[in-house]
Amino acid sequence: MTRKDYNAIAANLKIIGEQAFSETHSHTSPAWVAFESCVYVISAGMAHENGRFDRARFLVACGVQL
Repeated sequence: MTRKDYNAIAANLKIIGEQAFSETHSHTSPAWVAFESCVYVISAGMAHENGRFDRARFLVACGVQL
């Protein structure tokens, strides 16, 4: 995948995360925890596929705080 692909995925995941957070206004709600878990799993797969993948940058772009 290209940087453009990673950016597009992160942008879309950020929208989903914002929706999950706006429904509950809590980073401990089940919706947010599920979202955050998905982002971590996706980022792990991307890091496995691409050794130059910047996982921390991707997580921040998705709206997940480290």
